[in-house]
Amino acid sequence: MAAEEQSMDRESADATVGARTAGQVRAVLEVYGSRVVGLDEVDFLVGMVAACQWALGEKPPPVTGGPAVDVPDPPDPPDLPDPLDPPDLPDLPALPGLPELAAEERAARMVRAGKSEEPVSREYARGAHELLAWICGYTQDVP
Repeated sequence: MAAEEQSMDRESADATVGARTAGQVRAVLEVYGSRVVGLDEVDFLVGMVAACQWALGEKPPPVTGGPAVDVPDPPDPPDLPDPLDPPDLPDLPALPGLPELAAEERAARMVRAGKSEEPVSREYARGAHELLAWICGYTQDVP
C-alpha cells in the first residue's frame, strides 16, 4: 500500500481496526486519554491508552513493544525549502491487522496470568488486554 493510501486510511474514521472502526477506537482514546485517575488506576489506563494508540498506528505495540513512550517531534524543516524538490516523506506504518491485534491481546493475557516475562506490570497488561479484546471483537463491552 502506498504511503498516501496508508495516511488516508489512518485518518479515516471508517478505517477498520480489528472488529472496530478507527473512529470508535479514537473515541475511547479521547475518553481515557484525558481521564484523571487515582494512583491505583494509572497502570490500567496507561495500558488502555497505549493499546488504542498502537491500534491507530501511533505507537509501538503496548506489551511486546514495551510501554508506549512519547516520540519527539521531528525537527523543523529548513526555512525556505525548494518547492520544486519536495522532501521525502517517511512511509507511515500500516495499521495492525486482526492477526497482530489478536497476538498482542494474547501476550497481554499471558502477562496478566503471570506467565510472561514482558517488562510491563500486570495492571498495564490488564488495561491493554481489555481494550484489545474489545477491538478484536471478543467482547462487545467497551472497557
